[in-house]
Amino acid sequence: MELVIVTLTAPTPRGRTGIGAPVLTDLLWVHATAADRVEHITVREAPDGTSYAAGLFLRPADSTAGQESHELTALHLCRTAIDNSPALTGWRADLDPPVHQRRC
Repeated sequence: MELVIVTLTAPTPRGRTGIGAPVLTDLLWVHATAADRVEHITVREAPDGTSYAAGLFLRPADSTAGQESHELTALHLCRTAIDNSPALTGWRADLDPPVHQRRC
């Protein structure tokens, strides 16, 4: 199983969106499919109140699936949830840390 962290960022602080970690978790589960291979989802609020860390635990597709494949799957799931949930209009999903900050 692989853990991928995706940062979900609200357009305004939580007090204005009314969306918290439990709702985000439910929305991610609603949009997960069997092809996503999701085993577990956990969402935690960041101290600033405008972003959340979504931890997605994914089962490997096969022995050749690497971390990049898991990251793309997790990011796609989060962006699908955002795109298809009116409550998440204006939200953003990014890998944590962003790809341009990763060490090779």
